[in-house]
Amino acid sequence: MENKESVAREADRECVMRRAGKLVAGLCLAALLCAGCGQEQGPATVKENALVISDKGEVTAFVVGELDRSYYDREELANMARAEADAFNERYKTGEQALVSVEQVEPLEETGKVVVTYHFDSADSYSQFMGQYEDSSLFYGTVAEAASRGYLSGAGLADVKDGTSLTEEGLKQHGERYLVITSAKASVYCPAKVTHVSKGAAMNEDNSVGTFQAEGTVYILLK
Repeated sequence: MENKESVAREADRECVMRRAGKLVAGLCLAALLCAGCGQEQGPATVKENALVISDKGEVTAFVVGELDRSYYDREELANMARAEADAFNERYKTGEQALVSVEQVEPLEETGKVVVTYHFDSADSYSQFMGQYEDSSLFYGTVAEAASRGYLSGAGLADVKDGTSLTEEGLKQHGERYLVITSAKASVYCPAKVTHVSKGAAMNEDNSVGTFQAEGTVYILLK
C-alpha cells in the first residue's frame, strides 16, 4: 500500500513538473514573440533623454538634467516636479484621467545628474507640458492626420535600409501609416518598426531613433 502511494505521489510530481515546464516554455515563447512584434521597449538603462511611445499614443518621457545640490536635493526636485504636474492637470484636464504624472525621480549614479520619469496620456499633452520649458513638440498619429494639421510641410525622409528618398508628396501616399514628428532631443522608442527617418536622425542599436544631431523637426515613419 505504501509503495502504491509513493508511486502515485511520484506520478503527481512528474505531472506538476511537466505542467510547469510547459508554462515556462510558453512564457519564453511569449517573450520572444513580444520582442519581435515591434512594440516599444524603452531604454535598458537611462543615460540621456528618452521618449517611449505606446501603440495607444501614451508617452513615457525620461528627462535627464543636472542636480544642483546647492539649490535643492532629490526629494525637493521630486516635490517640485509633482507640483508642476498637478498644476498642469488642474488647469487643462477635462476628465478624471491625469494628463501628466511623475512616476519617479532618481539620481544617475556618479554623474551628478538626475532623471525625472513622466507619463503622459498623449503626445499632445507632452507637447503642451514640455513646451512650457523648451522647444519639445511631439506628434503621434497617421500621416493623414499629420497632413490635416499642416505638419508635413517640407517633410523629407530616407529609407533606413537603402537611403531611398521619400518626399512630402510621397509621404502623403501612406496616409494610413503612423508617423512620429518631434523637435525633442532624445532617443525615441516607437510602437512599430521604423522604415524611414528624416535627415540628421539616426537608428540606434536598440531600434530607437536618436534625434540629438538633427536640426529642426524630425519625422519618423512606421511600418
